[in-house]
Amino acid sequence: DEAIEAANKERAAQLSSQSHQHQAELDRLRQEHAQELQESKNVALGNKQTLQSTIVDLRTELADLQCQLAASAQKAVDTQQAHTEQQLKRQQLEDEMDRLKSSFDAQLQDAEQNLAGLKRQLADERAERTRRVV
Repeated sequence: DEAIEAANKERAAQLSSQSHQHQAELDRLRQEHAQELQESKNVALGNKQTLQSTIVDLRTELADLQCQLAASAQKAVDTQQAHTEQQLKRQQLEDEMDRLKSSFDAQLQDAEQNLAGLKRQLADERAERTRRVV
């Protein structure tokens, strides 16, 4: 009986040690995934902020161009030429804003997909760890 009890205690100690090792590995993986997730979020946030700043700059520039267009419209000789040039610039800015918005939307979607993938991967690894421990 003492031998069986000693063997059981030894096995319990081994299982406890393995459990601690698995928990440490799981904690490490969680930390890695949390860091990767944070990095992905930071990149997406940086992209969003950059694009928002660019959009604000483009809107400001567009507003400036619209003011210039109104002022130049009062000049009789240059009215048609100024109007045509300003409309072209305005269209180019609107096209650029549309392009930037599309790019931002695509980057945001990529970031969301990456985040979803990381979440699935973490869930899969947690499930795998749980199966191994059990």
